[in-house]
Amino acid sequence: MEYLMVNKHLSPQQLNCIRSATASVFRIIHPEKPAIASNLILQQYFQARKHNHYKLPNNNQEIYDVQPMIDLILTWDETDDLLLDVLQKKAILLTTIISMWRPRSDIGKLQYRDVNFKQDDQGLLQGITLTARSPKEIEAKLSKLGALKDKEICPAYTLWQFC
Repeated sequence: MEYLMVNKHLSPQQLNCIRSATASVFRIIHPEKPAIASNLILQQYFQARKHNHYKLPNNNQEIYDVQPMIDLILTWDETDDLLLDVLQKKAILLTTIISMWRPRSDIGKLQYRDVNFKQDDQGLLQGITLTARSPKEIEAKLSKLGALKDKEICPAYTLWQFC
């Protein structure tokens, strides 16, 4: 326990590896004594460490530049003139970028019934509401996306054309 307290600056995963290695050696040296894992103080220590340790995200790894994808999309024909397969790719790319949903599990399961278009009194597209019925992390989630002025990079307009 004293060794763990001296090394409390280590992550819970590193401390758990140390505990595991120590327990293996302890079991061989002292086969007649109870296992270290059954020690109540150690169990409480690791529970407390697990709940109180927050790993801050690395801000440098979180940034993803979507401009190359937008540039690629802008090289395609206008949305109204795209073939169905290219229109589908464009809709998927733009919707994934704007919603931050998982492209395979959330966007891949999106159905027509999950896309609700919002229009104003004149029938102009104002935005869309997407519903993920069975995402990985929670029961259901909604994303409300407004329409962009530039229709060529607007996911709402692209989905409107696709549907």
